Amino acid sequence: MKLDYESVKNHLEYIYNYPVKESDTYLIRHLIHWLTDYILTYCNRRDIPERLVHSVLDYICGRFLYFKKSQGDLVDENGDPIYDFDSAESSIQLGNAQVNFQSSGSTAGLSAEAQYDALLADITNSTEFKHLLNHYRKIKWK
Repeated sequence: MKLDYESVKNHLEYIYNYPVKESDTYLIRHLIHWLTDYILTYCNRRDIPERLVHSVLDYICGRFLYFKKSQGDLVDENGDPIYDFDSAESSIQLGNAQVNFQSSGSTAGLSAEAQYDALLADITNSTEFKHLLNHYRKIKWK
């Protein structure tokens, strides 16, 4: 897999359910160039290892979605919200039967928006990302 605009666009659309707009092109390309330069400099490499590409795609998508959310720009071409954080049902009752959709684990009791924020925080964790990059670093001789 290659790290390019189409890969990031497809990742955003199919993994994160974000419909990429024409106006998103510059930001996506900027994040690709910025992160590529960062990785090549940090790891003292001339290429990005194939095994690292999926993690880099997630990191770029996370940074992109974090930026869009912080700008209040998680909207489609018509200005409608892409993610409706208030629409999720917490339980459904039909007659005597009731099903609760409460999550367990670290996101238990969090709102849909808080869970989204936790996802973005997880995939853009720079400490963990640097730890991952350390496996691909090369020694730089002066």
